[in-house]
Amino acid sequence: MASSTGTGAANADTWAFDTFDDGSSRLVGEKHLASMKEWSVGVGEAASSVWRSVFEGNLPAPGAGAAGVGTASATPIVSLWRALPTEQKVATVHSAAYEQTTLHEAVKTDNQLYNKLTLVFVSLMNEADQLMEECRSKFLPQLALFGSAIHNTASSSSPSPSAGPSPMDSEEVLVSAEGDAQIWMGRLWPVLLSLSHFVGRMSAVVINMMRQIASLYHPQQRLYEQSYQHVHLTQLYAKLGALLASAIELDVVIAANDALPVCWGMYKRMLKTIKKEPAQYSVDDDTLWQFDKLMYRLKGLLMEGQIYSNIVQQEFDFPSFFDVRNNAIFQKEFLVCLRRIANNAVLDTGRDSGDVGLAPISDALLLGSGPAAAAVMGPHFMSSCALFGLWFNVWRQQTDPAKKLFKLLWEAQKRFPLVPVFGSAYFDASVFLTKVADPIRKATKAPNLLSARTQVLGQLLKELPQRVQLLYLAAVRWITRIESDVKQDLIGLAIGDERAPQVAASAQHVHQLLLGGIKVSHWALHLVKSCLLLHTATQQGLKATLVPLLFECLHIVVAIRMSYQRHQSWLTRAKSLQLRQLQLLAAQMLIPVRQKMLASAQARKLKEGQLDQLAALTLAIHTLGSAVTPVRFHTLCLALSQSCIDSMVKDNEVAALEAVLSRSLVLSSLDKVMFEACDCSFLFWYQDLLPIYFRHLFKYSATQATKLPYVFAALGDAAHLVRDASALAPGSSALSSYVQHIAGLADEHLVLPLCREVEKDLRLHVHSQYAGMDGAGATVNHMDPFRTGVVDFSSLLTLPPLRLDSHVLDIADSVTHYLDSTFYNLNTVALYDWQTYGEMRNVARDKYGLELQEVHLPGQTLEQGLDVLEIMRNIHIFVRKYNYNMNNQIFIEKSSENKTLNTINIQHIANSIRTHGTGIMNTTVNFTYQYLKQKMRIFSEFLFDEHIKSSLFREIRYFVENKEQLDSKYPYERADKLTRDIRKLGVLADNQTYLDKFRVLISEIGNAMGYVRMIRSGGLLYTSNAIRFVPSLEDIAKFGDWLQDRGGVAPDTVSAARNLDSVIESLSHHFAEGTDYFRMFVQVFQNEFRSAQNSHLKNFYMIVPALTVSFVEHMLVQKEKIGKKGKSEGIFTDDGFVIGIAYLLKLLDQNKEFDSLHWFESVLKKFQAESKDANANKDKDKDLKVSTAQLTINKIQSLHSEFSLLNLNLTGASIFFLE
Repeated sequence: MASSTGTGAANADTWAFDTFDDGSSRLVGEKHLASMKEWSVGVGEAASSVWRSVFEGNLPAPGAGAAGVGTASATPIVSLWRALPTEQKVATVHSAAYEQTTLHEAVKTDNQLYNKLTLVFVSLMNEADQLMEECRSKFLPQLALFGSAIHNTASSSSPSPSAGPSPMDSEEVLVSAEGDAQIWMGRLWPVLLSLSHFVGRMSAVVINMMRQIASLYHPQQRLYEQSYQHVHLTQLYAKLGALLASAIELDVVIAANDALPVCWGMYKRMLKTIKKEPAQYSVDDDTLWQFDKLMYRLKGLLMEGQIYSNIVQQEFDFPSFFDVRNNAIFQKEFLVCLRRIANNAVLDTGRDSGDVGLAPISDALLLGSGPAAAAVMGPHFMSSCALFGLWFNVWRQQTDPAKKLFKLLWEAQKRFPLVPVFGSAYFDASVFLTKVADPIRKATKAPNLLSARTQVLGQLLKELPQRVQLLYLAAVRWITRIESDVKQDLIGLAIGDERAPQVAASAQHVHQLLLGGIKVSHWALHLVKSCLLLHTATQQGLKATLVPLLFECLHIVVAIRMSYQRHQSWLTRAKSLQLRQLQLLAAQMLIPVRQKMLASAQARKLKEGQLDQLAALTLAIHTLGSAVTPVRFHTLCLALSQSCIDSMVKDNEVAALEAVLSRSLVLSSLDKVMFEACDCSFLFWYQDLLPIYFRHLFKYSATQATKLPYVFAALGDAAHLVRDASALAPGSSALSSYVQHIAGLADEHLVLPLCREVEKDLRLHVHSQYAGMDGAGATVNHMDPFRTGVVDFSSLLTLPPLRLDSHVLDIADSVTHYLDSTFYNLNTVALYDWQTYGEMRNVARDKYGLELQEVHLPGQTLEQGLDVLEIMRNIHIFVRKYNYNMNNQIFIEKSSENKTLNTINIQHIANSIRTHGTGIMNTTVNFTYQYLKQKMRIFSEFLFDEHIKSSLFREIRYFVENKEQLDSKYPYERADKLTRDIRKLGVLADNQTYLDKFRVLISEIGNAMGYVRMIRSGGLLYTSNAIRFVPSLEDIAKFGDWLQDRGGVAPDTVSAARNLDSVIESLSHHFAEGTDYFRMFVQVFQNEFRSAQNSHLKNFYMIVPALTVSFVEHMLVQKEKIGKKGKSEGIFTDDGFVIGIAYLLKLLDQNKEFDSLHWFESVLKKFQAESKDANANKDKDKDLKVSTAQLTINKIQSLHSEFSLLNLNLTGASIFFLE
């Protein structure tokens, strides 16, 4: 026999203790047990409320659909948990057997050769367990969750998992995340490197197992001829199959994640870019070559789905040492054990097989017939397929037994169409068997069973309502029994003698109850996973009506888990007592057999092989006297298999021994079994179902609302999975993305519709009394519950806060906040509705228990004018209908249907600020900024037009070329010509040219800037009026400190004084503060508008002369209308234009360019020359009463006055934008 390369350690270093014991551990343990006893008593006192809660859910009628399936209420469970004192809330009790004995001390008999043999096999089985646990806890979550951050940033309402439940929806989504994908792949590199070493270790353990067994089952091995001809180490083969199944799981999970190959390719392209200029990235060519070689090796080892194939295709023979392929005895023994394992997994014959060492025997108490058995035996079926693939790859034989075994596995697909692996990944036996044993498939002419999946799915969907109903009734029955029976049965465990017979019977009864809950939970989870995976495999869409039924199964799973956790302290003690009883019972079965063999040994009637059986039986009895750890159980199973116990006792005694050992194994790993049976973390890959379920929950909230805590508890499993995976990959944002995505779905599809419906219901309640007023004044209430039904959302509003990792969803608080915000915003617009909203707040308090805040708005103020909120919300209309006067800071309405025009001044703004508070100022500025962004886009588009751009280039070239002849003064004639040229481009329906529209745009921009200036002035006026009674702003007395030092003053008075101090301090701060909003508006746009991509704006200064000509002509026309009779109304001020010109020149940094035109000097010089010529012509026409020259002089004077006024206003407006 070759020596083992396994770990050989039966215990982990984490259980190491000091040899010195001062008694402190015992005291701490007694204190903890006393706390747990008090906690259990508190649970018992509150258990009656839980009994009633089981029957609060509506039992489903036969054949009822999703809406007819009820469940136990979640609220009493939460109330029960809240009823306990804080110091008695034990979160969880983790019970696991451990020991400090080494494996060499545990496996100790007088037969040294047998000891070595057992040590080798137990070490290999222990190492296989460690590898499988590492695979499930470390590598599968990391590989399955890779790329999940993108999936959670996009929500989808599609209910079809066939579209792909993988976190990566499409390659296009990943390509859009260029850069992030390389970062994610870089973070995954440590995992991939560790996985490559892990796969290498798996290969070493598999080849070591094969060689060790082949060395034992060999024709030249004397030990085989002596003792092992009739010994079948089925447990060892089952562990080998489970280890190979882990390799299949890795292949399946990697293949199911579409993000891995896409991100791998993007990472590969990044390396190609680095290879072109390695010096730029501080890396040398040799390092890049080595890294590229490493990527190539990892791709072939991990990324191409060949992990299992590489393991089973390795060379197991070693010349002169190990003979595997040509070992006929080993081949035959392998096939015998494989047939036993397959029969047990497929045909559920493990309890009748007589093989105590068979791995699935531990599930005997969980198995019935039908879906529950399929739920538990699915992994064992995958292990059987993995073992068959190994057997066929090594020996390549197509004998009749091999064909029969292949047919057995192939036909088992009807029972196991798909086996869930992890998340959305699944094991497809038809694909796997075709890949590893295609010659046998062709030889046996195995039928194609893919079409059978559609039939299985159809039958499943047809029976789904009835199955869910049966599951619900089974869960209610189990919860009722465990809530009522556990307390009564375990009273003796708390205060009685632990050796009393009734204590053992009570523990056995509780054990049976617990296994019943696990069975129901297994069945429910298997039903959900099968339905989702079959839809995915058959690429069929999932009907929305089926989603509530699937979530009903999850409610059952979570309810069972909660029941287990509530009674965990009792069940932990009962489990310990039951384990001791079962060990004693098993020992009592084996001791008579051992005594009989000892008597034969003393009489020298035993052969050498029987002596080995005696050593194995002695080891089994010795193992039963220690803790039931995995290592001890492996040792026990191997010892019983080596002792050939089934040939020494009757069949019924063998069956009884199997039941005892199976129950012991289940009890010893109770926490793990419960976790696997109640784990809902796969919901992470099916988040698209949540919108449908939330809408269903809202629609039937009266009866379904209490199920929401169960849903969040199930979603919490996925959060724990993501958190554990994120801990292995620092920097991952998957957890926060997942929590935000779930919270967003709940808000969008549940909380927000609830807020709107509650608001609607409150409005109908308040306004219904006025809905049917007739001439006689009769009132008709249209909210007739007999016609429209009763709308009641109190079941949702009374739910406790729901927690999902760091996020807390308080539905009542969210609805309260929504109503407070809505009522305040609407009341500020219509102050006269204050009484209506007050009545709605009262109805909300009386009907839903919502405590809303009072609005505290004044009913009316004098000289309020147009409200700031109204202007802010309609600023685009305001700047178009009002003109601004810069000197008086007043807005005047352009026209009105009434005989008067509305005006807005600083006092009106101050009144509005007094009503809404100073915070409205920043909001107004923000609205103005949003408005200016839109106008700036139009401004840029106009100057980008080819006709305008070419005209401005022509004027600039003309001015530069003739600057000396023009004395650096841009001529009026050129500006007037530019105006006429633009008019030739077209005249709009309102008889305005494109230049006029551009002028109006600039005026509106200036009006918006003037409004911001008025807001600032109004804020200063309000603050100065409020603080005018303070004698000195430099030395403000602190009334609160003064009253505190004086003493003898009531605390309420001191508090009121401190409030006064804070108000005065706030007013003083706002009075001294002077935010320059104009400078802020320049800074926010200047970088973009002065950039190279907006170079077309650099010619803006050249169009300003033409704009001024258009503006002056417009103002002259408008002023002439003032004195005329008729409906035409004129204007006398429009300073928004000059503020807009000053702002845009400053924004574009073109003040110097515009000043270089000396435009106003040129205009004034022109008008002076024309006025002189007109006066000379006037002397010639003295005979005419009203000469043409006089009219010319009047026109020139009007133009001169308007241009002079425009020059002065523009100079004044430019001061606002000085640095």
